[in-house]
Amino acid sequence: MFCEGCGYEIEEGDTFCSKCGRAVTGSGRRTRTRICRRRREGRMIAGVCAGVARYFDRDVAVIRIVWALAALIPPLFPGIAAYVIGWLLLPVSSESSSDDLEPEHAGASD
Repeated sequence: MFCEGCGYEIEEGDTFCSKCGRAVTGSGRRTRTRICRRRREGRMIAGVCAGVARYFDRDVAVIRIVWALAALIPPLFPGIAAYVIGWLLLPVSSESSSDDLEPEHAGASD
């Protein structure tokens, strides 16, 4: 199976393309919305960077470096403010990897 957006080969059970993030359509399957959540595993402080890295399917080390650089930019230090906001607003995920997807509604139809 190939992604309709970028042409990248994707696995049969995938809901999103791991390269471009586009929702996989076809075969009568409903797509679910991704939800950004703080991660319990792999966290250093509150799991915000780990959650953002999981949401965008990027390496957590790269996200942490970019976030640290943003935290050092004066005068408002946007990285620190964004981290605190993420800490307060993002829900904590459970241990399952499918937790990042919003549950399907039983009565919904396509």
